[in-house]
Amino acid sequence: MQIRFHVSDLVEDLPHPGFYHSTILSAELRRSQRGSHMVRVVHALDGVPVAHDRVWDYFVLSGASPRGVAMARRRLVQLHRACGFSPREDEPISLAKLEGARVEVKVEHTTFEGERRLRVVAYRAALAGEPSATEDRERSAS
Repeated sequence: MQIRFHVSDLVEDLPHPGFYHSTILSAELRRSQRGSHMVRVVHALDGVPVAHDRVWDYFVLSGASPRGVAMARRRLVQLHRACGFSPREDEPISLAKLEGARVEVKVEHTTFEGERRLRVVAYRAALAGEPSATEDRERSAS
């Protein structure tokens, strides 16, 4: 059997920046290579080619600058709110409840270790049946 490259294997184009509907596949507490505590959230983007339909989002909760930790904690609250949860002071952070949640994520292009990839920069509630801003833009362009 001879295996050949497909045209889709050769295309390096990332999906356009913008909002995409997503499902949170996993949310877990981990340690970075430097030993910092962090939360890693994996989003599955709707309507995106398989080569780019997963986006990893990281929230560093220790070992970063005080400003960096505060920003990560604020982003984690924003994610919870976009998923329909209302976190309260002193409430334990339950990552398990995020798994399976539907949310819209805004992605941008970034370069990490020489590789172009998507990066999550914002969240908003996903309304059932509503097209994402990116889907709406693509529909109006056709």
